[in-house]
Amino acid sequence: MFRITAFLNVHQEKLHKDLRGFGFTNDREGVLMLKMDQAYLRIRPISNQHHKRTNVGYHIYSNSSIETIFYFLDMLLPCYQPSITGVEYQFKNDESITPSEIRKLGGKMHNPSIYFIKSVGIVFLPQNVINMQCRGRYNLKQTYECMKEINRIEQELVPDTFDLFSYLGEAI
Repeated sequence: MFRITAFLNVHQEKLHKDLRGFGFTNDREGVLMLKMDQAYLRIRPISNQHHKRTNVGYHIYSNSSIETIFYFLDMLLPCYQPSITGVEYQFKNDESITPSEIRKLGGKMHNPSIYFIKSVGIVFLPQNVINMQCRGRYNLKQTYECMKEINRIEQELVPDTFDLFSYLGEAI
């Protein structure tokens, strides 16, 4: 699941009113939800914000593909002058990814539980959860590039293809 932290030049009430036309509904208090089959796009205001700020912070969650997320971000956000400060991807570590596997991909340890592969931070969380993140100030194009880089690293850590011939070679 991706989580994008964005600061928009629009207050929560106006954003709710603007996005109703795209099919968003109020899921919970202050949370906008757009469901598409099994995928969703959820926009939640960040709590504990100063009301005097011109930009309002939001977390945008989605479990759909990178292209779908980018399509919606590109369609919805430009008129609100977005300032994106974080892109995160979180997944369950069923394959028992270890720090040594991250080092094999060129990762370097910065703290005992934080590793970096290029600009992507990899954090080991409790209950075998891995959080991959990019921090900084990004425009929409840079956000898309961060999402692609996170996806590339995740594919190297947890490949979803199975090579039957390499399996047979190991079995013999």
